[in-house]
Amino acid sequence: MLYAANGRPPFGDGPGPDLLYRVVHGKPDYGQLTEADPELTALLRRCFAKDPADRPTAADLTELTEERATGAAWPVDVGERIGEGAAFASEAGCRTGPDAAGLRAGPVQQPTSAGPASVFRLVGNRP
Repeated sequence: MLYAANGRPPFGDGPGPDLLYRVVHGKPDYGQLTEADPELTALLRRCFAKDPADRPTAADLTELTEERATGAAWPVDVGERIGEGAAFASEAGCRTGPDAAGLRAGPVQQPTSAGPASVFRLVGNRP
């Protein structure tokens, strides 16, 4: 996400051992994201915490993502591509996403006006 926001790797580049050292011991470069989106920067700081106990859980991230995406709409071309992929998978009889792992999922909604979080919603646990 930091790479997408800043256009450069958060721990710089270089040889693998140097990069791994910076990942383990250094701090990521948040670049312009700190000014552009302080709330997202705060979340990413938690995600990059060196102590795993200080990082958000997957459930925390899912909840925050759904809250933030409420009311957001996919760009038309992205929504069309998602719809095409969902139709292809349905026609081919493919089981994709959480459903492929044995989870029950609700129907895939066409993302014309729905936000990213509502394209595919998990509605239950393993049967």
